[in-house]
Amino acid sequence: MARLQTLVLVGSLAAACLASPAHGRDRPESGSPHDAPYRLPQVRSLAFSPDGRRLVASYFVYAFNRPGTDWGAWTAQWDIATGKRLVIPGTYHPVAFRSDGRLMAIGVYGRSGQRGQGMLPLTRLALWRPGANLAQRELKPPKGDDSPVVAATFNLDGKRVLAMTAGGSLLSWDVTKEAPARILDKLDEGVRLSQRRGTVLPTMGLSPRGELLASFPAVAGGSAVLWRYLPSSAAPDGYVLERRRSYGGGLITWNASAVRFLGFSGRTRWAYPFALSEAGRQKDWRLGRLWEHVDFCPDGRTLGFSAKGKVSVNLWTGVHVRTFPAGGSAVAFSPDGKRLAAADTRGIIRIWEIATGRLVQTLRLDDRPPNTVLVAAVQCHSSFGEPAANRKKLTRLVRRAVSRGAKIVVLPETAVTGYLSADLKKTWQVGDRPISAGLEGVDPKDAAETVPGPATQAFSKLADEFGLYLTVPLLEADRKTGRYYNTSVLLGPDGRMLLHYRKRDPWAWAERGWAAAGDRGNPVVDTPFGRLGLLVCYDIHAQAKVMGELKVDTLLYSIAWVEDKGSDWFAKQLPAIARRHGFNVVAANWTVPKDPAPKWHGYGQSRILDAAGKVLAKVTDDLGEEIIYAELPIPATLPSQPTPERSK
Repeated sequence: MARLQTLVLVGSLAAACLASPAHGRDRPESGSPHDAPYRLPQVRSLAFSPDGRRLVASYFVYAFNRPGTDWGAWTAQWDIATGKRLVIPGTYHPVAFRSDGRLMAIGVYGRSGQRGQGMLPLTRLALWRPGANLAQRELKPPKGDDSPVVAATFNLDGKRVLAMTAGGSLLSWDVTKEAPARILDKLDEGVRLSQRRGTVLPTMGLSPRGELLASFPAVAGGSAVLWRYLPSSAAPDGYVLERRRSYGGGLITWNASAVRFLGFSGRTRWAYPFALSEAGRQKDWRLGRLWEHVDFCPDGRTLGFSAKGKVSVNLWTGVHVRTFPAGGSAVAFSPDGKRLAAADTRGIIRIWEIATGRLVQTLRLDDRPPNTVLVAAVQCHSSFGEPAANRKKLTRLVRRAVSRGAKIVVLPETAVTGYLSADLKKTWQVGDRPISAGLEGVDPKDAAETVPGPATQAFSKLADEFGLYLTVPLLEADRKTGRYYNTSVLLGPDGRMLLHYRKRDPWAWAERGWAAAGDRGNPVVDTPFGRLGLLVCYDIHAQAKVMGELKVDTLLYSIAWVEDKGSDWFAKQLPAIARRHGFNVVAANWTVPKDPAPKWHGYGQSRILDAAGKVLAKVTDDLGEEIIYAELPIPATLPSQPTPERSK
C-alpha cells in the first residue's frame, strides 16, 4: 500500500507539469502532461463504466534510451458529464469494472528493468473505487505463478475477480478477502501467452450465460480459451469451472452477449480478420486492412476497427456502417452501444455518436483545450510538369504530417502538376492562347489530369488509410470540353471526394494562357471538425467574402504566390482577411530550390491563422521544405452528420 501511495503522490506532481505548445515547425506535439516532446502517450485500453458515466484509459510513455518496460504508465478516469479527469500513476492495463460499476480492478505497474520493446510489464491487480486515487488493496498473486497479469474481469455476481497471467494461469480472487489468488486452470504450453507480445493486448470477459473467454496474441499466432465459471453449491468455493474449448489463430477480442470471437486468419498475426461463433463456424472478412485494435458492440452485431488514424464501424456481416476520422489506438463501445470512444496516437480520446457520426466529446491526457483538431500546412517545391515525381514527394510529406497526428492537411497550389517553373520563365499554354511577356508556354496535355484521375485516386487511398482530410491541388483537364482548370479537391477520411473546386479567379499574369474560370461555385462541407471550404491563391481577393457568408469555420488555402520583396501580404493582409470574415486559415504556399537563389519573392511564408487573425504557426525558412502545425478550435455546435457540398 505504501508503494501505491508513493506512486500516486509522485505521479500527481508529474501530471501538474504541462508540456508547452508545439505550434510551429515540423515536430510532433508533446500531447502528454508527463513527458517532453517525442514522448507521446500510447493508449492501450479504454473501458466505459456499466452506467456509461465514466471512461477509463490505460496508457504508457516509451522511455527512449531505456527500452523495455522501464517506462512510465498511468490510467486516467473521466467523469464524462463534467470532463473532470483523475490521473493515477503507476497503473496500467488490464482495467475491468464490476457489473454494478462500484468497483474496478486495475493493473498496478512495476518497472522490471528488463530490456527489449516487447517485454511484458510486471503487472499486479488492485481493487479501486471509481473516482478514488488510492487503491483499496492489491490482490496477492498465488504461489506457483507470479508472472504479469495480462487480462482480467469480474464474474457474474461480482464476488470474484478472474485474471489470466503471462504464465498461462487462470486466477480467481475473492474480493471480500485478502487471501492470495487460487489457480483455477493452467494452460498447456501450446496456448500459453508468449512472454513477448505485439500491439494487440490480451482480452478477457464473461457472457451473461457465464461463458468466460480469455484471448491473447503471441509472436506466432496466439490462442483463446473458452470456459464456463458458474455458481455451484456442490463446489468447495461455490463455483465450478469447465473448460469448453481452445482456439488458435491469434484471437483478440469477443462479444459477450453473442459469445463471438474475432481473430486473424492466415499465417501471420496481421492477416485478414475473421470471426467465429461459439459453434466454431467461421465468417471470413476480406477487409484488406491490418487492424490494430478491435472492440465488439454490446448489441452483438457491430464491431469497431481502429488502425492508424481512423476507426471503421462494421456490422457483424461485414457491411460498413461509418468511418470516423480519429483513432489509431484503443477503441471501446459505450454500454448502450450508441457511442464509440477512440483514442489516437497523441493521447486524445474522442467520443462519437454512431448513428449520426456526430463528435460528442473530446477528452485529453493533458490539460490543453480538448475541443481542437491538429491541422498541417505543407510548404514544398513541385517540379514543373512532373506529376509522378510530385505525387511521390507529396505522399512522403503527407505521411510525415500524419505521423505527427494531423487530421487536416493542406498542400500548395497545383502541387501535383507544378504551377510555374522555379525561375518564373515557363508557364502552361493551351493552343495559341496569349501568355504574358517574358514567359515561355508549355502544353499541359501530358501533365494535366482528370478528376477523378491518377492523383485523386492515389491520394484517396492515402486519406482512407489514415482517416485524413486532405487537399489535392492540380492542373485539371476536362476532356469533354477541352478546358483546363486550376483545381483543388478535398478528400475525406474514407477516401471519398468531398469537394471539387475550380479556381474562380485565375491570375492573369501566370494563367491567362491556360486556365478557364472555375464553374463549380464555392462548395463547402460540414465535417466533425467544422465547416471546411477551399480557395486557391488569387481567389482570396474576391472569394473570401463568399466564404464568410457561407460561414466557413476553416479555409483550406492552397497558394503559389508571386510578390515583390517587402510585401506585407502574409504578415498583415491575410490575417486581416481572416479576422474580417471570421474563419481560420490553413495557408500552404509553394517554395523553390535554394540553388540557384531566386531573383523574385513571394515563395515560403506559409502559416496557420485563427479566426481572430492570430498567427498560430509559420515557417522558419521561406526557401525550406517544411510542415507547420497548429491546433484549431472545433465549433461548439456541429451538424449531426456531414452534408453534401453546397455552392453559392
